[in-house]
Amino acid sequence: MESAVGSGDRNQIVVTAKVVVQAHWYRHQATGHEFELQSALSLASLLAGLDAGAVPPPVAECLNERGRRADEGARLLSQVVSGSDPNALDRAIALLTAALHATASAEPCHAVLSTNLGSALRIRFERHGDGADLDRAIELHTAAMNAIGTGRLEPTVNLAGVMHLRFKLRGDHADLDQCVELLTTAVDLADPDDAVRLEAMTNLGNMLNLRFHHTGRMTDLDRAISVLGDALRQNRHHDHDTRRFHLGGAHLSRFRSLGAAADLDEAIPLLAAAADATGPDHPEHAFRQRQLGDAYQRRFTLRHDPADLERAADCLDAVAQAGTHEYVNLGMVLVELFQQRGDPNHLDRAIEVLTSAGALADLGNALHMRFRHRHRYADLEDAIGRLTEALAATDRGSEHAGYTASNLAVALQTRYHWHADPDDLERVIDLLGTALPLLSPDDPQRVGLLCNLGTALHDRFDLHQRPADLDQAITLLGTAANTAAIHQDGAAVLGNLGAAMAARFRHHRHQADLGQAVDAHAAAMAATGPHHVDFPIRQQSLAGALYARFQELGDEADFRRAEDLWSQAERMATTPASLRVSAGRERAAAIGQTHGPGAAADAYAEVVDLLPLLIQRGSHRSDQHLQLRRYASGLASDAAAAAVAANRSKDATEPLEQGRGLLWAQLLDTRSDLTRLWRVNPALAARLTAMRTELDHPDTSDAQPARRR
Repeated sequence: MESAVGSGDRNQIVVTAKVVVQAHWYRHQATGHEFELQSALSLASLLAGLDAGAVPPPVAECLNERGRRADEGARLLSQVVSGSDPNALDRAIALLTAALHATASAEPCHAVLSTNLGSALRIRFERHGDGADLDRAIELHTAAMNAIGTGRLEPTVNLAGVMHLRFKLRGDHADLDQCVELLTTAVDLADPDDAVRLEAMTNLGNMLNLRFHHTGRMTDLDRAISVLGDALRQNRHHDHDTRRFHLGGAHLSRFRSLGAAADLDEAIPLLAAAADATGPDHPEHAFRQRQLGDAYQRRFTLRHDPADLERAADCLDAVAQAGTHEYVNLGMVLVELFQQRGDPNHLDRAIEVLTSAGALADLGNALHMRFRHRHRYADLEDAIGRLTEALAATDRGSEHAGYTASNLAVALQTRYHWHADPDDLERVIDLLGTALPLLSPDDPQRVGLLCNLGTALHDRFDLHQRPADLDQAITLLGTAANTAAIHQDGAAVLGNLGAAMAARFRHHRHQADLGQAVDAHAAAMAATGPHHVDFPIRQQSLAGALYARFQELGDEADFRRAEDLWSQAERMATTPASLRVSAGRERAAAIGQTHGPGAAADAYAEVVDLLPLLIQRGSHRSDQHLQLRRYASGLASDAAAAAVAANRSKDATEPLEQGRGLLWAQLLDTRSDLTRLWRVNPALAARLTAMRTELDHPDTSDAQPARRR
């Protein structure tokens, strides 16, 4: 054959080629070797270009059949890709496989057939997950790229795609490295105006981002952001929003690693634009909303703007609507939003969401929070029940068990403060003692647990008067105060430490304890800030410590400062009613003890005037009784006695009548400031009652619930 070609005689080439074709064909018929068939058809395709009639009939028929199979396989593959006939995939693979078996590797059509068959096998792998299909697809795309050369984009991008899939399947970093190398080559060699180059740039950025997540190499992430930024700036492509999403995700990844606010500020507009471009039916709608919600949550943590929490809640609500499992995260965002905004609807919605999610521990914490703000006793019992179930379902030796046990203890401690059942208190101490070893020494939740155990031991000291309990409580609270963030949990820890030091002073009469109590309460108030919801609690606690020091040392400045703090807490309109009554009562009692009962008459009269604020229409009767018993028991008679001591007998009957009439007004539904509104606009009255209830029932406990991590 070489001599015929060398002669340059066309007829001789045709005759010789025909003989060689027949020889390969007959040998294939005799042996069945695929190489002989490929050789016959390869030379026959060249012969047909010189003289189609010279091709032996059986070879020509086989050559035509190979072409038909290749064309039909390509047509069916196109229908699979377009979605017009997704069930044609296996037929396409069978036809393309047969055509490829009949094609020699040196033939120009071999690369095309390899590419088509490799693409078909990739699709079948993505449908069914058979690794053998993926391995074969890699072989075929490698062969196509080698045949065409790395200077062509399509085969290089195709091979990079299947290498990425195999990395996802088996986790071999060599596959990911090769994928990055191939895409880098494609981007470098392609014409800047080539549309496929834009796809390659996007894929390269994503692969670099992926490699960063597996190796932690910041250079990969920096390069990913640079490449994705370049891709986004090429606005010609229709998939612009997808590129925004990828770039935003890369910036978010870098913020998670380095904490630079600039990355978060870059990420959020990009992610928001990408999310807005997808409707609820878009396959990536939920994923994009989840990423955007995470970005908003992180910006809230950084800047404490509640508006970001509201946006995060909207995103997660959209994710939950799509049927994904984001209910727990949504519930926790709503809880945080309630703490920031104070809107009871957020907490109610959180409880609804967490109930749907079956998140027992988080639901128990949310119910406990609602009890502390509304004093609906059923919420407290429900919280204790859910937390008990959650603890029973948790591995007792796990860190999570420590958090759950701590939260159950906090709820039981709250019930103890309302009903003084010693069994609750002992269970609190047992649970916290069990939870403490389960948390690592550097766990931030450990501060709250130490604080809670310290306050529980302080409670047991108050119950049994065992000094060892109080000493241990002060040790624990001191340890917690030394490690707590002074602007956050530290204020609560210092407040509890001050209370414990004051209690030890009362027991042992050591003035050093009293001085430390005053210092701790003063530091707690300074750390809280005048606009914080707990500020009146800090004022009242410091006033009590200052008054105790006045009684001990006789410094009038301490008394004047204490009276001023009580007066501020009592007269501040935004202070919850229960705290206003409590502070006013302590002030009146201190004035009476210092200057005589008659001097306290006006102070008692002010407090009695606040009593109607303690109970709001819409609250349960039993909760109203609990409120009055806790904050107002004996107040009317104390006020009447002070009026008599001040020789104001006419004024003595008024507080008694006010006290007796308070519950009768609720029982008989006599006219109050909201009675007319209830009759005219019940919905508005209900909203106003709910908001007043929120304001009038503060969380006066400094117990620290363990947070989810």
